[in-house]
Amino acid sequence: MKSVSKIYHMLLAGATAQAKWDYECSMRILGSRKRLVILGLLFLPCVLFAVAVAADQLPGMLGGHKAYGPSFSTPQLLWVLSACLPVSSPGASAPEADSSSPLP
Repeated sequence: MKSVSKIYHMLLAGATAQAKWDYECSMRILGSRKRLVILGLLFLPCVLFAVAVAADQLPGMLGGHKAYGPSFSTPQLLWVLSACLPVSSPGASAPEADSSSPLP
């Protein structure tokens, strides 16, 4: 039972350290005007997309009755699409295996 208690305390210490790091990074971003501008620019496409959805100004291929894709998806459909995507994409090919690379 003592080893379970040690594991618990190690996990607790790790979670506390990660939360402290996350808080410090957040405060660093909020304290810098340059970082806030970059964060705002990254958030801008999300806002524009939400406004376009609310205004119903999206092209038909993204949804609606003129969509080029199905209006629903199933796990089987997603598996088939993910299997066909590398085959149907022009210029897309699997990278060649390099025997000198240490990575698998």
